Amino acid sequence: PLDLGDPITTLGTMELGFYEHVDAAVIDEEWAILVGQGGFTIASLDDGHIDDQYSTDRGYYIGLHDHVAWVGTKYNGLYEVDLTDPTDPRMGRRYPGLADGAHMDVDFDGTWILVSWLADGAELVRADDLTRAGSFDVTSARGAALGDGIALICDETDEGSSLVLFDISDPAAPAEVDRAALPGRCHDVAIEGDKVVAAMGGYGIEVLRLDGDSLVDRGQVTLPGTTLGVDIDGDHAWTGSWEVAGLVWIGDESTPVVIGHEEVSESAMGVGAGHGKAMVADWFHATAMQLDPDVAGPELVIPDELPLADGQTDPERLELWNNGAFDLDLTLTVTGGELGVSEESLVLAPGEKRTVLVDPGTRNTGGTISWTSNDPDEPAGNLNVSVAVTQVGEPHVDFELPGFSWPDGELTNSRLSDFEGEVVFLAYWAEY
Repeated sequence: PLDLGDPITTLGTMELGFYEHVDAAVIDEEWAILVGQGGFTIASLDDGHIDDQYSTDRGYYIGLHDHVAWVGTKYNGLYEVDLTDPTDPRMGRRYPGLADGAHMDVDFDGTWILVSWLADGAELVRADDLTRAGSFDVTSARGAALGDGIALICDETDEGSSLVLFDISDPAAPAEVDRAALPGRCHDVAIEGDKVVAAMGGYGIEVLRLDGDSLVDRGQVTLPGTTLGVDIDGDHAWTGSWEVAGLVWIGDESTPVVIGHEEVSESAMGVGAGHGKAMVADWFHATAMQLDPDVAGPELVIPDELPLADGQTDPERLELWNNGAFDLDLTLTVTGGELGVSEESLVLAPGEKRTVLVDPGTRNTGGTISWTSNDPDEPAGNLNVSVAVTQVGEPHVDFELPGFSWPDGELTNSRLSDFEGEVVFLAYWAEY
């Protein structure tokens, strides 16, 4: 039983000189390491303040054990960092990896380095002499983690995604012993004892139990945003879920439960956890958070804005979600415009999603809906209901796209009006 409260406290956040920090690991009770485009950063677990930043090759993923880290650069192999004194890190050896391969995840247990190489599979490397011991028979390796005599690899095939369990008692010949199908692409995986958690982007996380040579499914939970990183600290899993850092209870054999999430400064890409705290790789920021294990609460997920079409008379759907562990008590009040709502007072059970219909009114001028709730960190707020400036089939308001690199190699700014009379298709894409 838990008391009602906010289980996550943001201890502090600090903007980084480097950018695109995508992974983090906890070094000890005081310090964490983050890796990003410019190299790596040492930051305080107490408040997120930066001790120093070190310009090296790009940091993409990190494996850490007993004050020694191996940082993957994606294209230029791996490099070692001695963190015996976190405030005075020392660069160590390099492992070149594949000459023309791009790797994804890295893990390190003090004896072995595990590296996933996408379509080139995965490999196990001896840490003492940096020789390749064995390889893994997978189609496209992404997330990777080491346990006691085992390895876990996220594999992507034409049939879908799966988490593959390998016995590495013979390092020269890792043997697949089980394969668990996953509903979404597996970006990251963490293991602690018999607890296994896989991060699956928009599908949230899958929690499994390691039972000998088997992976036993315990359930899937989703969070706002896209879950790209995960780490385990005792009975809790922390997630880097783009919009939020999430906290999931995984402590017994029951279905895992989201007990809280917290907004971040920019984008929660990766997360490292330990000692009841977490360091979020928050794009341009280092954000330190702390767990209160005795409380939990409801978590309201509600949009900031609800658009209406010009002249719309049919009700618009407002999607609400309780992404927390307690019942959510919510009251909606129209405070501007001629709007109406189909329900004013609601109770949403943990995990429940509910649709409320918003009546645009006779003049369709938009307005404001205010809300109050028993969510400890979002007790009140406003939802702006606005009429869209441009409707389907009408000319769009002109706008500028800065810094696009066109096929001819030129980096130029372009305006929509530059393509008047043509069909313009904008595709936004990134691979993390």
